[in-house]
Amino acid sequence: MKQNISIQRHGFAKYQTLKVNCNKKTYYNKEIDNFLTFTEQVKDLQEDKIDDLQEKIKEFFVNYWEKIRDKEIVIWVSPYGRTLQTAAELVSYIQQEHYNIKKISIVDQLKEVEWFEWQLFNACVNWWEVEIDGEKIILDKSITNPDNLCTTDYFFQGKYRTLNVHHRIKNIETYEEITKRSKETLSRVLNTIDDNTFVIMVTHQWRTDHVMIDKNKYKNGWLNPWEFLIYPPVKEG
Repeated sequence: MKQNISIQRHGFAKYQTLKVNCNKKTYYNKEIDNFLTFTEQVKDLQEDKIDDLQEKIKEFFVNYWEKIRDKEIVIWVSPYGRTLQTAAELVSYIQQEHYNIKKISIVDQLKEVEWFEWQLFNACVNWWEVEIDGEKIILDKSITNPDNLCTTDYFFQGKYRTLNVHHRIKNIETYEEITKRSKETLSRVLNTIDDNTFVIMVTHQWRTDHVMIDKNKYKNGWLNPWEFLIYPPVKEG
């Protein structure tokens, strides 16, 4: 199978801008500047990490120049401030190096975990104080995380769906649900891509976990901020 897809996790973020209301979902070649103008309004990356993100983008294109040089580039991006700004940095580099962007699509299926709340989730895992609906409470870890799991295992095992935790956390998508959505999106791309197209998907960590597990049994951890992953991956070990 040709490796004409790359998945990029967004850069280091502030996590202040959540899902963005995008009235326009597709920007074709002659509309790229309109996309860049739109993303100026939804910035959510850490300013001191932008230079590093730009270096990672440059490194990716240098390393995979042979795969990309003669292809039209299509960008699929999650509708969040951190992913849209990452895509904007990607587009700026592509324009600078005179690669051909066919279109940019803002794809809802690439979005972050549904109903995910970091503060509440971490409070369940680590016995932290958390503010819920204006009230500060401390969740009892002996109830919310009796097996003392780390954040990743707690999520993978879906413990928040089975234990006596706050009702809001029970709405969070499970790893199985996310993986199903991610695989459906990848399948959609694979079924429509041709030999002349290279797709870059700008998304979130959880969207790539099943790929990393399949690739190297997660021994090297998850996809870090701003990293790229060629899909389908070559398995390690």
